[in-house]
Amino acid sequence: MLITAAVVILLQGKDLFFNLSHKPRVKARVPAPNFTFPGLDDKKISLTDFKGKVVFLNIWATWCPPCREEMPSMEKLYQELKGNDFQILAVGLLDITDY
Repeated sequence: MLITAAVVILLQGKDLFFNLSHKPRVKARVPAPNFTFPGLDDKKISLTDFKGKVVFLNIWATWCPPCREEMPSMEKLYQELKGNDFQILAVGLLDITDY
């Protein structure tokens, strides 16, 4: 089953703080590679935990004003789609060097 991942990285500023050109590109309708990260309770979460669901993957940071501004619209989207095998995974970067 395909997992659709939409990676939303909204940054602004001179040169976007760092150069994204060397980062791998995400393609639509292609299975995302599996990855694991710690959840809020430090329990490991893997993308494969959501197999069969549509996953909206949002990589955001508190130091990114547009990232904070988009949160209400993401909440609205979740409320509209939450019963349809839809999941939002918000991965927070603590520091610009985390990316």
